[in-house]
Amino acid sequence: MNYIDIPVRPHVLKFLHFYLGEQYVLSENDQFGAYLYSQLRRPLQDARRDHVLETYGAKWRVQLGALDAKKHGLRLTGKGAQKFNDWVDAVLDTEMMGFVSLHVQFGNKIKYAIEQYMHERLIGEEDIQYETLYKRYQRDAGVRQATKKLKRITRPGRADQNVRRDLARRPLPTPPAARPAA
Repeated sequence: MNYIDIPVRPHVLKFLHFYLGEQYVLSENDQFGAYLYSQLRRPLQDARRDHVLETYGAKWRVQLGALDAKKHGLRLTGKGAQKFNDWVDAVLDTEMMGFVSLHVQFGNKIKYAIEQYMHERLIGEEDIQYETLYKRYQRDAGVRQATKKLKRITRPGRADQNVRRDLARRPLPTPPAARPAA
């Protein structure tokens, strides 16, 4: 067995295929591989999460390359699969927030930006609903807006006005090249 099938949600599978391709070899050189390797290396035991392996509709095949699953102790539990799915979902959300925010800053509608994101990543309505992504964006945008501090707009004080007036009255210095030779 030189591969591991990891149960994932359908939209997570399409996101992984978009970024990592159909054939993925486990590597610690990218963020997905490093996180997955840590989940496989130290499996988390939680019997309540083992049913999660059956509930996810898709499987993502990861080639182990030169690694031997038995020798390195690589195995996946329900808790590990759930944590990996949640982590990739958070990466997807973060990327989507940046994508949509950029489109909104350029004057596009939120609906258009989310639909464009779904279209480019080949994520369909059957994988994850548009309304779900829209609500995630609204939640994130609300949090960012609430944490953004507004700068106080103040008028320059009397001292600043006096300095500006004095500088405006002074003649501009002449550059050394324009001065007459002595």
